[in-house]
Order: sequence, then C-alpha cells, then structure tokens
Amino acid sequence: MAKFLNTSNISSAISDVIVKAKEYIVIMSPYLKLRPLLIQRLRTAGNKNVDIHFIIGKEKPSEDEIKQLRTIKNLEISYYQELHAKCYLNEKTAIIASMNLYEYSELNNREMGILVNREKKEDEELYNEIFEECNDIHDHSAEFYKKFTFVKTTHCISCKASRGLTSWQPYCTICYTNWVNDGKPNNRVETYCNKCGNKRNGITYSKPICYDCKSIN
Repeated sequence: MAKFLNTSNISSAISDVIVKAKEYIVIMSPYLKLRPLLIQRLRTAGNKNVDIHFIIGKEKPSEDEIKQLRTIKNLEISYYQELHAKCYLNEKTAIIASMNLYEYSELNNREMGILVNREKKEDEELYNEIFEECNDIHDHSAEFYKKFTFVKTTHCISCKASRGLTSWQPYCTICYTNWVNDGKPNNRVETYCNKCGNKRNGITYSKPICYDCKSIN
C-alpha cells in the first residue's frame, strides 16, 4: 500500500531513491535547485553506472546549475515546457509529491506526497502506471544535455538487438513501435534480459533485468 509522506519524509525518501538506485534514477521537477548533498549523491550514483534522467520544465537551469550538473556522470537532462508534475523514482520506488526539487520548498513549504514500492504486490501496478507516464513525458521532451560516460552494451528485450539502450527504455525503435501499437502492455512477457542479452523467464517492459543480473549489483 502506498505510504504517506510529509515534508521531512519527502526529502529523506528522495535521498533514498538516489542512494539505493542500481539501474536508473528519474527526477521530474519543474524547478531545479539541488543541495550540495544531493549533487554528491548523484555523482556517486553516476560513478556506479546508474543512468540518471532529469526532466525539467518552466525554467531551464542557470549556467551555475549546469556547471554543477556537468560533474555528474551518466546524466541526461530533458526539457518539457508544460511540466508541472513532481516525481522521483528508481527501479524499485516511485515518489509523487507536491515538492519541487528546490531547496526553498524543503525549508519553507508544507508539502505532502506518497511513496510507492514496486516490490509490494499491491503497489506494482501503480508503480508501472507512474513509470509509463514518466516515460511518455520523457519521450515528448526536448533533450537539453546528455553525458553518458559509460558505454553500455544492452539489448532489446524483444529481439536482442544490441544498442545504446537502458533499462529506462528497454526496446529498440522497431520493437518499441510494435509495443506501442499493441497498447503498451507492461506485463507482456518478452525473451531477453536487457543487460546480459540471454534468454530469461519473466522479462517484461517493467521488469527488463533478469534475476542473475540484479544479483550482480
């Protein structure tokens, strides 16, 4: 069951999303002004080969903010003008909250949010819906900055094509189009692990990494 978060809980939960990520981090916030501690934690995640995706709107980052963000490896920043949603997730946890990733909000505002744990059966479908909406916004965003330091050999979960893919988008272009035309079934069983490329059971759009590869992390 989704967990309620107050202001201080939100800040702590966002920090956990970053620290505990093994595959990807998605940070969606119209306004962006990161505390030094979050910058440090994002650097650590990037150094561990975690894909980091920022989706921002309303205001583009200042030159000083871009300078800070450029110290983070494995980072993509996308811009979506109409963005008003605030969402923070990794491969296991999603947070939807009223709080922007903005230091002023944390220190001065009363905020509320919910935390969804993908590993709890009752939360899995809700996590998948959040994931898919974030992915759709990402697909309609304009790329603002990209710096993937680590060259990854990953695989389409449907046809095994080796491309510059991530677990954030585990299909190649052709298979992704087919998946969309089929109605975006999150739980359709596919064939190949996104990471190792081997045939594995239980591979889906929302669970593209096999158990063995997760265990390595």
